[in-house]
Formats: sequence, C-alpha cells, structure tokens
Amino acid sequence: MEVRVNLLPRLLNEETDVAVVIDVLRATSTMTAALHFGAKKIVPVLSVEEARKYREDNFEVLTVGERGSKKIDGFDLGNSPRELSEEMIEGKELVITTTNGTVAVSKSKRARKVILASFLNLGSVVRLLKRESGRIELQCA
Repeated sequence: MEVRVNLLPRLLNEETDVAVVIDVLRATSTMTAALHFGAKKIVPVLSVEEARKYREDNFEVLTVGERGSKKIDGFDLGNSPRELSEEMIEGKELVITTTNGTVAVSKSKRARKVILASFLNLGSVVRLLKRESGRIELQCA
C-alpha cells in the first residue's frame, strides 16, 4: 500500500486506487450526517450556479452549501451537520457546494473509489482503508 497526503486538493491521475477526502469540520461531516439521516443521494458540485441549475432541473432537491463559512443566499441549508435532521433529510437528494470540500471531491473523481472522511465516520474509514491495497491519496481540503 502506498499512501500520499495532498495538503491541498489536487487533480488525481487515473493510477489512484482510493481517494480519501478529508474536510473534517464541515463538508465531509455534513455529507456523512446527511447519509446517516437517510439522504437518497448527495451530488457535490463546484459552483453556486451549478447547484442552482441542478435544483432547477430537479425541483425536490435540497440545496446545501457555503462560501467563506456563510450559508449561500437562497439555499435550503448551510454547511453544518448541526443543521440537519432525519425528518428534513430522509429520502431526499442533496446538491452541495462548499469553498473547499466539494473541490477536493471533484478533483478525486478519477480515483477508483472515493471515501469521505470526517471525525463522524473515522472508525469506518480506517476499517475500509485496512482492506485496501494499491495507491491511496489523502485529499485534504
């Protein structure tokens, strides 16, 4: 197993087996919480405009995001797991854009597998990585 740490998100090449996206305070924690609360799907995008366009094409989607740690005007939710609840999230699709976390996810898409890591799911991530071989890139956001 080869592990590489990227202190800033970088575009991964096709040789990367596993990308572990780490944005422990917000983006990956929010996505982990949303999955815990039963989100049907989470779509990370790079821009506010892309999130709004996705919502226009999918009216029932919840918009989630921040810029500079502030909730984006007109979005349903900011980027804090504390804003989420099962009643709000269960069975829903979310489109999310953040200052750093969704950038790291986007730059990881060429990896064979992308894992979202946060303090909320650290044990599960460690167990998954112990079973992996090949090249693992830790994408810090």
